[in-house]
Amino acid sequence: MNSSKSYNIREELKTPLHGHVSQETAYIDEFYDLGMRAGFAIGPKRYWIERGDCLPGTRKAGRDKVGERLVTQTSIPKKNNSVWNGPKRYIYNWVECLYLKHDGHVDSYGFHRKTFNIVQVKTMKELFFSVLDEHQKHIIEGLLDMYGRKALLNAIKR
Repeated sequence: MNSSKSYNIREELKTPLHGHVSQETAYIDEFYDLGMRAGFAIGPKRYWIERGDCLPGTRKAGRDKVGERLVTQTSIPKKNNSVWNGPKRYIYNWVECLYLKHDGHVDSYGFHRKTFNIVQVKTMKELFFSVLDEHQKHIIEGLLDMYGRKALLNAIKR
C-alpha cells in the first residue's frame, strides 16, 4: 500500500477494481497470508476505499479528513475466520484506487495532496479513469487543468 508507485504500476496492474466503498461492498481476498503471528494461516482479508467527510479544497475544524483512504481488515484464524479484526485505516489521499496485481493480490494507488506530482496524476488518469466515479474524475481533471495553466504561464514568462 504505497502511494508512490508510478515507477512500476504498469507492470503490477492486472485489473482495476471499483465499487468497493464500504465494509459491506469490500473486495475480499480469500487466500491472504495472515503471517507468522497467526501461525502462517491463510484467511480472508477485506479491502475498501473510505471517503472522508471533507472535499478537497475545504477544511473543517478539527481533524482533517480530506479525500479517500484505503481500509483493510483481516479475519481471526483461531475463530474459524468468522470474526473480523478491527479495520486498519491508512492515510488520506486525494484520490485512491484499488487494483488486482498479476500475482492475485490487491494493492492501492493514490496520491497525497501535499506530495503528489503531475506524473502520478497522469498515471491515475491513464490507468484508472474508466473506473473512477464523477467526484474522482473531477479532481483529476482539475489538477491536470491547473498544471496546464501553470506550465503555460511559465512558458509565457520565458
